[in-house]
Amino acid sequence: MLNQFAQKLPGLGTATAFHEIVLYLLDCVEKNDTGEFEAFFAFLEECIIFTEPEQRDQLIVELLEGLKNESSMRDLDYIIFENWLGPETHVAWRWLEKKWQGKKSLAAKASEV
Repeated sequence: MLNQFAQKLPGLGTATAFHEIVLYLLDCVEKNDTGEFEAFFAFLEECIIFTEPEQRDQLIVELLEGLKNESSMRDLDYIIFENWLGPETHVAWRWLEKKWQGKKSLAAKASEV
């Protein structure tokens, strides 16, 4: 699945982890070079809807939560990504915020479930 996501971002080349994709997306935002985002986030929307629950959870935590975490570390407003989120991805995005309330990280909360 990782390779399929990397293919949606031709400027990235290859990726060995979703974290590399997150960093690439943030670099693109900082450079105001978001031309690849529409296809990438459309594919993410399809995967959120149609993949198995374990893969969907991985996408939510590793991609979406990663975008939020890394954005915060770079002092970027992660809301900018909402421009490209599909309806189901947006639900997952908001779910992260609810699960994160009062927690140090979503990963810590997810391990409680």
